[in-house]
Amino acid sequence: MIAETQGIVLNYIKYKETSIIVKIYTQKFGLKSFIVNGIRSKKAKRSIGLFQPLTLLEIQLYYYENRELLRLSDAKISQATPVISQNIIKSTLALFVTEVLGKTLTHEHYENNQLYQFLRDSVLILDALEKNIEDFHLLFLIEYSVFLGLDLMDPKQIELVQLSNSEKDYLELLISYSFDDLNTLQTSLISGSSRKACLEAILSYFNHHLGNMIEIKSLKVLHRIFH
Repeated sequence: MIAETQGIVLNYIKYKETSIIVKIYTQKFGLKSFIVNGIRSKKAKRSIGLFQPLTLLEIQLYYYENRELLRLSDAKISQATPVISQNIIKSTLALFVTEVLGKTLTHEHYENNQLYQFLRDSVLILDALEKNIEDFHLLFLIEYSVFLGLDLMDPKQIELVQLSNSEKDYLELLISYSFDDLNTLQTSLISGSSRKACLEAILSYFNHHLGNMIEIKSLKVLHRIFH
């Protein structure tokens, strides 16, 4: 049957000569993979730009409950996020976020409207953010941890993360803020090395509990940008 839903693009891989397989977290069906035929050919009717990391889409799909690889009937941007694609820092953060999501979401889990709304709101905040961009991914991981059952919003959980006292103070400061307040967050005294330590500690914490993070390839690029 043909179904309609909103979706957030995570990533795509090339498939055969002109096609791709794109992974999209959908509002109605959770994480799904789609084959998009012919999009890398010169005669393609759609732009491959539709499937860049964190693009917000409105899609029509041929839905079959037990089929792992689905097909798109139509796809269009539901809300433009032009700054993410044009800003090297934000586009790198988009790669990082989608890589983390790709390693922590599964096809079986998170058909969750609250999670979808959180991810969509996070994308729009990243696109609009003017200050404290270097804190975005840390606050994202903290708030996202709630959906993974790890709940770093709880200060007691922060105590289990291997950090110095000053770095724990920084994370507790982040917890006291929401994404909506990120532009006003006062973290100018936090060093790049402290942010790096916090990020790596959180990822290590995720990996310890989830066991499937392995290596985040975009992490090295992120460290080069922020240090």
